[in-house]
Amino acid sequence: MTAPIEAWEAAEVARLQDEIATAQARYRILEEVLQKAQSAAARAQPEERPALIEEATKVARELAGMHVPVPPRLIADDISPERLATLLHDQGGRMAVMSPEGDVFDLMAGRYSKNGAPNFGVYLKGHAGDTIRVDRVGRPPEFVRRPALTMGLAIQPEVLRGLTDKPGFRGRGLLGRFLYAMPKSLLGSRDTNAPVMPQAIRAAYSERVKALLELPFATDEQGHPAPHILQLSPEARQHLQAFAVWLEPQLAEFGELGHMTDWAGKLVGAAVRIMGLLHMAEHAGEQAPWGHQIHTDTAERAIRMATYLIPHARAAYAAMGAHPVMDDACYVLAWIKRHGADGLTKREIFEGT
Repeated sequence: MTAPIEAWEAAEVARLQDEIATAQARYRILEEVLQKAQSAAARAQPEERPALIEEATKVARELAGMHVPVPPRLIADDISPERLATLLHDQGGRMAVMSPEGDVFDLMAGRYSKNGAPNFGVYLKGHAGDTIRVDRVGRPPEFVRRPALTMGLAIQPEVLRGLTDKPGFRGRGLLGRFLYAMPKSLLGSRDTNAPVMPQAIRAAYSERVKALLELPFATDEQGHPAPHILQLSPEARQHLQAFAVWLEPQLAEFGELGHMTDWAGKLVGAAVRIMGLLHMAEHAGEQAPWGHQIHTDTAERAIRMATYLIPHARAAYAAMGAHPVMDDACYVLAWIKRHGADGLTKREIFEGT
C-alpha cells in the first residue's frame, strides 16, 4: 500500500537535495554574519554604533525571512507524539503514521515519558483538524494550522485487548476515531497457491497515488497552503441525510450502538471523509478533481463502506473490553468451555463464576 508513496518521497528528496543543501548553507552563513555584526556593534564606539546596528538589523531581517526547505516526509512508523508534532510542523501539517504493528499505542500511553503520563493530543487534533500549538521548555515553538493526520495500522487482535484500560484512551475519544476492520482469519482454509496481484491493478494504483501526490494545494490570502473544498451533489447530500436519519436512533442510551457512541457518533462524518477519498481516487490525474461534485454513486459506495464498519467496530470494542455486559458474557463462556460439561444448570454457572 505504501510503496508508491515511499517511491514518490524518495524521488522528491533526490530532486530537492541541491536546493535544500544550498538554502541550509546560506542560512548558516547568514547566522555567522549576524553574529559577527552584532559583536561588532556591541564593541563599537558610540558614534559608529548606529550604522552597525542598522547593518545587523538588516541581516537579521533577511535571516528571519528565509525559508529553508526540509526533506519531504509523508510516512512515519515508530514515532513519539512529540516528534510527530514536529514532523507535522515541518511538513505543512500533513503526515501519515502507517505501521504493521501496534507500538504506537504504547508510545501514546507514555512509554518514554518521564512521568509515564499518556500523550496523544496530537493524534486527537490531527484527526479533527484542530490547531496544534506546542510551547515546551527546550523546544522551539511549533504552530500547525488545520493539521491532517492519516493513520493506518495492521495490528494483531491481541493489541486491541485492554486498550480501554489505558488512561484516557476512551474517555478522551481516541478509540472512537479509528475505523476498525476485523476480518475472520483464513488460517486453515487458505489458498496455498493464490494468484499474484495483476500487474495492471498494481500499476493503476501506483499511477493514481502518484497523481494525487502531484496535486497542488490551494492558497489562502496570505499565500499559505489551504485545502480545496469538495461539494456534494444534491442527490449525494440526500443519501447522506438518509444515512444520518437511519443511524441516529441507534445512538440512544438503549439503542444498538448506545454503548459506543464515541465511535458511532462520528460515523456520518467518517462516511463523508470516505466519499472524499473515493471521489479523489476516481478523478486522480485530472487537474482539478475538486471542480466536480461528489455524485450519488460515490455517496452510496461510501455509505455502504460505513455500514460495513459497524459490526467490525462492535467486535473491536468487545475485544477491547469496552462493553461490560459483553465482558461478563465472555467470562461466563470461558468458564463453561473450561468445564466442558454436556449440560449445566443456571445455579452451577452462578456458583462457578
